[in-house]
Amino acid sequence: MGTAMTDALWAQLQSRVYEVQQQQDLQTAPSRGVFLRAYWGALAWEQVARLQQLRAVLEAEDAGERLYFVQAIDKPTGDAALSSAQVSAALQHLNMTKTGYLIGMCPLFLGVEVRISRILPEPLLTRELPCIVRRIELHPKEPPTPPGAACVVLQYQPLGVLVEVADSDYGQFQVPGDDVPKGHFYVRPVFNKQSAWVFEVAPKQKLRLVRKQVPLAPQRVLTHFGLQGITARSGLVAFLNQPPWMKDGDYGLALYVMLSRATKLSDLWLIGVPERPYFEGFLHEHNKTLVDRMSLFERLSVQNEQAAEKYIQKLLWRGNAYVNRTLGVSGTGQAKRRRLTGKTAVA
Repeated sequence: MGTAMTDALWAQLQSRVYEVQQQQDLQTAPSRGVFLRAYWGALAWEQVARLQQLRAVLEAEDAGERLYFVQAIDKPTGDAALSSAQVSAALQHLNMTKTGYLIGMCPLFLGVEVRISRILPEPLLTRELPCIVRRIELHPKEPPTPPGAACVVLQYQPLGVLVEVADSDYGQFQVPGDDVPKGHFYVRPVFNKQSAWVFEVAPKQKLRLVRKQVPLAPQRVLTHFGLQGITARSGLVAFLNQPPWMKDGDYGLALYVMLSRATKLSDLWLIGVPERPYFEGFLHEHNKTLVDRMSLFERLSVQNEQAAEKYIQKLLWRGNAYVNRTLGVSGTGQAKRRRLTGKTAVA
């Protein structure tokens, strides 16, 4: 995002733009399957929170499973009480980073891919751990579900949710005291006493709330921050509209983070793509500090690689075929850098 794009590259990027009319393909097969295998990403919680619910509805319908919505329980830290309207408004609060990573309405169905949304006291259950829901233990007071109901808003929070960790390394673990198969964990609602969140009940009137909720969230719908470190090998549906509160410098960086998650252009479906200058010198113009810092890190990386190569030569590791295959014949990482960026490392 610092050099001019060729007309051919810009045309290729434009070919991945999905128009509003085309988005109706989400409702029909086989396009729906492609989109539901991909990650969905957006730049603001105002978008992500709604996409989480939309995707859950589509996935449950696609799987032929009943969708349950678990309502959070919010209580003020003091003596105040929330009205029914305020309770409803709190459930609609969109930013999970403000609510202790507990979602207002948690969509669940058997087989849905979820992630643990906060660190739990049980061993091994860390935030962002990918899981699959295997059983939902409804509260004994939960009213009977109407036959044939596709979606149900639960009146009581479930006693717990049995999840299977989507990682083979967890297959050997079993939590003492829970009668569940290895690799499975019983996730119970948690009460977020340590990090109350601020809720504006009226203009200039705020309350601190503590939330109780099942600490799970949809796995494949994330902000660009949440997508960092993820390689979207199954594709990415990227909503690139700039939020009105986001500064231009941050927007340029967010575009880079979002678009770099996919491994190839054909795995991207783009919605709300900005004009061509945003992909050329925009980041250099609006976030010069970041660009300078990245250039510094690149120079330091080259220096470290050169120092590492000297040690490799002293240790005679170049005589090892595995080392040569891993590092490349021209240095510890320089050959790879040229393949990725087209630039030759400089001293």
